[in-house]
Amino acid sequence: MKQTNCKKLFFFFIALALIGLGIILIDKNDQLSGIANAQVSATAVNLSANPALISSGQTSILSWSSSNATKIELWGPDLPAVSCADCGLEVTTNGSRIVTLTETSTYRIRATGPSGIDEKKITIIVTNSGCFASGCSGSVCVSEPVYTTCEYKPEYECYKKFGICETTNGNCGWRKTDELQQCRDLYKPVTSPQPSIPSATLSASPSVIKYGGSSTLSWTSENAISLSIDQEIGLVAVPSGSRTVSPSETTTYKITAENASKLINTQNVIVAVDKSSAVCQPNESEGTIKLNQNTGQYYLEKYDGSNLYIVSDKNADIDFSNYQNSRVKLNGCLDVNNLRVLSITKLNSSSSITVLAKSSQLANLTKLVATGASLWFNLLIALIISGIISYFIFKKRADY
Repeated sequence: MKQTNCKKLFFFFIALALIGLGIILIDKNDQLSGIANAQVSATAVNLSANPALISSGQTSILSWSSSNATKIELWGPDLPAVSCADCGLEVTTNGSRIVTLTETSTYRIRATGPSGIDEKKITIIVTNSGCFASGCSGSVCVSEPVYTTCEYKPEYECYKKFGICETTNGNCGWRKTDELQQCRDLYKPVTSPQPSIPSATLSASPSVIKYGGSSTLSWTSENAISLSIDQEIGLVAVPSGSRTVSPSETTTYKITAENASKLINTQNVIVAVDKSSAVCQPNESEGTIKLNQNTGQYYLEKYDGSNLYIVSDKNADIDFSNYQNSRVKLNGCLDVNNLRVLSITKLNSSSSITVLAKSSQLANLTKLVATGASLWFNLLIALIISGIISYFIFKKRADY
């Protein structure tokens, strides 16, 4: 009985050992199968063109190579058509093809293997009379490759869709088509409109007047909200208007136009005064002869406080310096702001002295000369001072 039981245990352990060995072999087979599958999935293909930049009508060599691929398909504009919609021209797993192109073209290759698909693309650039699109985004039309900053802008897509790179007058550039311009306009930044520059015109009619006459200033303006004229006229009507002026001498008037943005524009006009036409009016005036230290001119300070310039020919008999700060009476004629003196009489003296001017004093007017006060007045002052000094001297002696 014991012998029978031992045999049963022996066969039981043998069976367990065989089962364990079978499990180990199955697991090992799965690992080997996984490694084999991983090696088979490495399907790859490469595609190149030499050269990748050609002129119209020139040739380039397409070259490709693959690994672990069972089928290679090639697409291109100059390749024969195939019946399958998503099928390319079947080629060898490694090979090359010569292509002749008249325009830029893109080729695509696809490799199919036991466990995957790999695709590649390449573009052969065909220049138009030496010009082609270059730069990172193909936004520059040049005759030689250039390097750009690769800063992308949405408008660069317009050159890819509608751009025609060509040469004009020996220079490369994009053809100005409506499609390209409309596309670029879509990407233009929105900017605020610039304020219009104000303008104004100023005229005088007549531009030359006689002394005492008047002229009419007229003005028009555009894009202005404020208009002003100098010479104490100030703000005037917008956009147009007129004003009468009567200058006593030739005067320049300036108009200033200003808009809401504080931009200004100016224009000048001159009103000339012809003083030769002024009439010399008879005049008799009394006052004090004074000297203008700044101009060297003598003038008559009248009793009412007004000033009147005195003029004389350089060869006149009257020397106004002899009458400086003296009260006088003048006879002559008034011409503009000048008094042409015919005679001068000194006042406030025991006897009036009258000096007649030469007739030449009615001619052109020039410079005047200066001096001091009356001799009799100086003598009187000296006598008074001497009397005061003598009084104090004798008084002091009497005290002793």
